[in-house]
Amino acid sequence: MLVLLSLRKGRDTSQDAAGDENGEGVTEPTENDIRAGLERIADEYGSAIAKNVERIYRLETANFTSGLFRKTNAAGQRAPKPDFPFGWPVRGFGASAYAPVVSMAENAGGPSVQWVAFKHFWMAADYLAQFLRSWQNNPGRWNSTDPDRMAAYNAAISRINTQYV
Repeated sequence: MLVLLSLRKGRDTSQDAAGDENGEGVTEPTENDIRAGLERIADEYGSAIAKNVERIYRLETANFTSGLFRKTNAAGQRAPKPDFPFGWPVRGFGASAYAPVVSMAENAGGPSVQWVAFKHFWMAADYLAQFLRSWQNNPGRWNSTDPDRMAAYNAAISRINTQYV
């Protein structure tokens, strides 16, 4: 069983939980927060989308442990523009769900990139679920618009086991 070393267990998982903030308004999720968020996605969007949300997070965040994940709650969502909605379509929550963008290198030693940050994990996961629903649950579209890159991403995603959904 995967051990999520960077996550603190036992904190309240309600959307109003204050928790510890990492950076400007981003609450670092516990393992319970992740489980509750993915269960919420399954209830609202169905298990197929929830499984792909979890798979994308596992791939993009090194199983929910990457520094970028801890600072943004997101699954590698670049911010082409610095202000809300950061170059992305508005979905669901509006500006109150977001924290200021985070500047971080995409890869170790690479140039700094702007990333979308969400205040809570479940908000970021919900955004991704809405995105997947709008693209007929095609996880490859999260990675690219190029058909070959989408196919390769979908092949990688299909090999990832889910733990929470």
